[in-house]
Amino acid sequence: MTLATKITILRIAMIPVFIIVFYMQYAFPLFGYWNHIVALIFMAASITDALDGHYARKRREISEAGKLLDPVADKLLIAAAIILLVELGKVPAWIAIILIGREFIISAYRLVAVTKGNVIAAKALGKAKTITQIVAVIVLLVEDRPFPFLFVYDIGGYKLTLGSIILYLSVVLSIISLIEYMLINRHVLKKD
Repeated sequence: MTLATKITILRIAMIPVFIIVFYMQYAFPLFGYWNHIVALIFMAASITDALDGHYARKRREISEAGKLLDPVADKLLIAAAIILLVELGKVPAWIAIILIGREFIISAYRLVAVTKGNVIAAKALGKAKTITQIVAVIVLLVEDRPFPFLFVYDIGGYKLTLGSIILYLSVVLSIISLIEYMLINRHVLKKD
């Protein structure tokens, strides 16, 4: 159990905290900044993603368990956030289906690879996708306060927010990175 793996496990443990605090806004609606607190928890959990990678490289503790757990932790955190944003009405369900569906496909590839003795690490495009999703979630959580006019753009009568623009970018990156991933790792699905 390396330090990097412990940090990854901490990220997974922060997900229930993130969800519980999200729902506290319904129990205590008088406090209007719940989404900012939720965004801070999400940001802290997201920072652990950079920390575990940093320590794994710095201490030369890159492990097979870490290569498997790290993307699972990322997927759980992002999926939880996207689903909660659907509940808030800030993310359309079709976007959630694309983003979460992509993660299921990637996970299936990784599972097949593991059965063949291979571990597939994340590529640069996949990391860029994750970063845009993290930024989109944070912006979508806080864009209604304190300065909503900074976040809303009116394009032909359609209100487009900064968070939705970043989210759409993450959808494009998700699709492109999925195609790249499938092409690079097509050998995984071939019979031995």
